[in-house]
Amino acid sequence: MEIYSRKETELYKITPIVYMILRDQESRILLLGRRRTGKYSIPAGHMEEGEESVAAALREVKEEVGVRVDTLNTRLVNIGNFKDPDGQRIGYFYETKIWTGKPKVMEPDIHSNILWAPIDSLPENLSPNVRQVLLNIEKGQFYTKNGWHTRS
Repeated sequence: MEIYSRKETELYKITPIVYMILRDQESRILLLGRRRTGKYSIPAGHMEEGEESVAAALREVKEEVGVRVDTLNTRLVNIGNFKDPDGQRIGYFYETKIWTGKPKVMEPDIHSNILWAPIDSLPENLSPNVRQVLLNIEKGQFYTKNGWHTRS
C-alpha cells in the first residue's frame, strides 16, 4: 500500500547529499577547489536511489579524490538542513582519519585542486554551508541549519 501520493512526494522533495571530511595526522581538512564556483568544499555528492548514506559517502570520496575508506573508520558527525533558491537539502556529514590511497583530483573537469586546511585557517572562499558545519563540529554541535528564517 502506498502511503504518499505522487503529488505529496513532489511537494515535499528534499535532496539528500553526503559529505566526507578527511582529516590528516595534523587534523587538517581536505578541501577541493570547485571549478564552476571558484569555491572550496569537501568531497560530496548526491545519494543515488536505494543507496544508504554512508555507502554514498564512501563512493563519493573514492570518485572525487581516489581514496578508499572503510565503513568502520567512518563516523557521522553532523546533519545539515539547508535551504536556498535551488531547494531544500539534507546533508549527512561523515568524517574519517583513516583511508587507503593518496588523495588526488579524480575529476579535473569539476575540481581544480586539493588544499589541506586547519580549522582555524579555512579559506575565505569556502562554501558557507560547509564552513558552518565544520565550525559547528568543532563546537561539538551535531546539527546545522542554513537558509531558514525564524518567524517572530
